[in-house]
Amino acid sequence: MIEEPDCPFYNIKSKTLISAKTLADIDAHFDGGLTNWKLRYRPLVMRQRSNMTFLHIAATQLFETAQAGNGDALNILGEVLGCTSARPCNQILCPVCRDKRQRDTGIKAIVAFTNYPVQELKFMTLLIRVTKDADELPGLIKGFRTSFWNKLRNSAGHLGTAGLPFKMLGAFEIDLNRNSSAR
Repeated sequence: MIEEPDCPFYNIKSKTLISAKTLADIDAHFDGGLTNWKLRYRPLVMRQRSNMTFLHIAATQLFETAQAGNGDALNILGEVLGCTSARPCNQILCPVCRDKRQRDTGIKAIVAFTNYPVQELKFMTLLIRVTKDADELPGLIKGFRTSFWNKLRNSAGHLGTAGLPFKMLGAFEIDLNRNSSAR
């Protein structure tokens, strides 16, 4: 069995207080679902211990969100805890599905850029404004994509890419930090 902390600990990155009691409450609520998830994916957890911390943060925050009155959070947590290789939950909050998505995206990037010389590849990280309301995300992402694509197209001459075929690949990352401030 994977050992749990015997006292609350504070995750610095997410600012989430994780306690054995909260994890036990989650496990009880889902009839051992948290324990079963850990047993089912023990090799992944043992290979990369941060996956367990990631699961604890997501589970704690979803459980506390449900306790604060948003019952949909329990549905998402139930999907994550019910994840199996035969029936993946495809939730980004699931360390297993997240790991698979990252691996698949890496392979997709390698295939997408195989025909480009290394000296022509450019990498960048962009941050968009922080929102605390998940319902705003689809519009925010769509607006960003449209604006960014137009800026790239309109700046092609300045970037030195006007006569070159242009290919772009990217992903949006959701930060679980409750106390995020605009960056």
